[in-house]
Amino acid sequence: MTGAGSCYLAVDPGREKCGLAVVGQGGEPLCLRAAAADAFTAEFLSLYQKYRPAQILLGAGTGSPRFHVLLKSLLPGRPILLVNERDTTLEARRIYWRCNPPRGWKKYLPAGLRTPDGPLDAYAALAIARLWIESRETCRANPENMPDSGQ
Repeated sequence: MTGAGSCYLAVDPGREKCGLAVVGQGGEPLCLRAAAADAFTAEFLSLYQKYRPAQILLGAGTGSPRFHVLLKSLLPGRPILLVNERDTTLEARRIYWRCNPPRGWKKYLPAGLRTPDGPLDAYAALAIARLWIESRETCRANPENMPDSGQ
């Protein structure tokens, strides 16, 4: 477990499944989980209580308005940061294969023909967190690009 406030909790919202990723400040994954939409609340609260993240990041795609309302009700007064999740599904696939290189005959298949052994939702949440971390670093390097969102 990391110290309170030294990590981020990212959510990739979906209709049937949701990805959750606890990510260190440098973008390293600390915990990756995929949860059925109906089990999301319990899974989210478990991770929130264990890691006490500095920021809650929510992908601004499918289902995000519903999840934004849910997260606000679970954590009243806590800011929920919306992150543009454009291309995070493709990035999730790349991250998955870096973390789980193909073995045996699968390594000879072209990348486009390989299918992951499990859901990519947690890797999409990791991609969302890394995208947000990267955007913060870019804004720190170029303060004129800093969004006015209280980050």
